[in-house]
Amino acid sequence: KAAEWYKLAAEQGYSRAQNALGNLYYRGLGVELDCSKAVTWFLKAAEQGNSNAQNNLGICYEEGKGVVKDFLQAKQFYQKAASNNHASATNNLGYLYLMEKLFKEAMNKFHIAASLGCIDAVFNLGTMYEAGLGVTKDSHMMVEYYEEAAGKNYPKALVKMAHLYCKGEYIETDYQKAFNYFKKAAEQGNDEGENGLGQMYELGLGVKTNLKEAIKWYIKSSKQGNPVAAYNLGMICMEGRGLEEANPKKALVYFKEALRNGHPEAKQRLNEVYQDFDLGIDQDENEDHELSFSTINV
Repeated sequence: KAAEWYKLAAEQGYSRAQNALGNLYYRGLGVELDCSKAVTWFLKAAEQGNSNAQNNLGICYEEGKGVVKDFLQAKQFYQKAASNNHASATNNLGYLYLMEKLFKEAMNKFHIAASLGCIDAVFNLGTMYEAGLGVTKDSHMMVEYYEEAAGKNYPKALVKMAHLYCKGEYIETDYQKAFNYFKKAAEQGNDEGENGLGQMYELGLGVKTNLKEAIKWYIKSSKQGNPVAAYNLGMICMEGRGLEEANPKKALVYFKEALRNGHPEAKQRLNEVYQDFDLGIDQDENEDHELSFSTINV
């Protein structure tokens, strides 16, 4: 129904309806996903000066959705929207400058976007201070920006703060706070937060040790392609920690998944499983097992 009404209004030239209809096509909500049609409607709205549509076109050109990837075109649309104080477009423009290694220009845009209320930009400022890009490295400013973004429940910042509290490198170690930050990120479906929460449960940091909970969160994270979570599951299966017995075949599945997603130690662990267990399968055989702990009693 929404698509029908938006289309009626869009065909009459209302830019907000045109942009909204473009969003439906871009996301496949109520209509068949069609990024080319999305671009068509975004363009109609952008030509009328709609800043949201200009930003959306910038994203399409940056990501190559519905159009051929073109960073120059993306930058031009971001600039149009940013000139009207569009917070996300200003941040996106800063990100393109960052990719071009124009660090001072990127910092400037991130500062402007942050002042306009863009939480992505606040987080990006933290990364700039952490890496010393366009500015002198400053751990105090880094923590300040990450903490600000985490205070708005920004998942990446929540994970950053959790790691900082675990390491105790720039702030005092506090596993309880780390656990809480990981939990908030995990509850938003962030794969790093899910894996981090699993590790806290597995190691009993900031919470009572609970392997069943650890496995639950590792599985959620590994299903999103997180290599560390898959590796952690492989280790639990290989060693049989908290299980009735070791499950080397499931360990193989998870180590292979970790390897596919780039975990540096997964190949070594695969070799160890083949060497230490009589699996009755060839090392090069590609077996597919369901990524599930349904047959394992914790």
